[in-house]
Amino acid sequence: MKLYYMYHEDFIDMRNLLISNTKDQFELIEIKIESPKFNEFTPNTEKFGGGIDVWKSRVNNILNIINENMDNTPFIFSDIDIVFYKPIMPTINSLIERNDILFLRELIDGVQEGQGGNINFGFNIIRSNQKTYNFFSDVMNELEKTNGWEQMIINKFLYKENNYNLNWELLPPTFLSTSVGLHNIDKNIILYHANCALTKEDKFNLINRVNNIVLQTSSMPDQ
Repeated sequence: MKLYYMYHEDFIDMRNLLISNTKDQFELIEIKIESPKFNEFTPNTEKFGGGIDVWKSRVNNILNIINENMDNTPFIFSDIDIVFYKPIMPTINSLIERNDILFLRELIDGVQEGQGGNINFGFNIIRSNQKTYNFFSDVMNELEKTNGWEQMIINKFLYKENNYNLNWELLPPTFLSTSVGLHNIDKNIILYHANCALTKEDKFNLINRVNNIVLQTSSMPDQ
């Protein structure tokens, strides 16, 4: 399966970590982007996931991938702050058969009230079809109109009544992010997403803590 990821110069070491720790035979396709620019007055809420320019670039690249391969084939679109602890494709293959999109979860269960849903947009398996293209086109239009957070827009669209006719599912709770709470992460996880951190150093520190839980070692990943 093709795995697409975006990166910029400031995060080459994290990009290298993603590449080096895959446990499946992916066709890795990288998309280089400009480093996001923030100033001292930029609020933290506008820095999540790289900020508005990165949010737009992420959705726009997904649209381009779908448009170029409109054959219902699934692909992975991933952030680079991802650590694989075991092969993921057995789980992915079993779930994508009946779905158009698979998302990470933001919480173990329930709804993240501030976002209106439980979708985390850091690691996604997406089928290239008209339904997913229509959906992400609407997400892009909403981004252009509001400059809102793309993850929040996706949650808002999918957790209310809609006409997308999308089959989607959250990945099981062996695919987890920081936002579920580190106390909910144990040695049985398959994949970890180091979200809830604004700096690269904080992300590496989180990865080190989860490595300590999963691998029972405190060594820092190679940067």
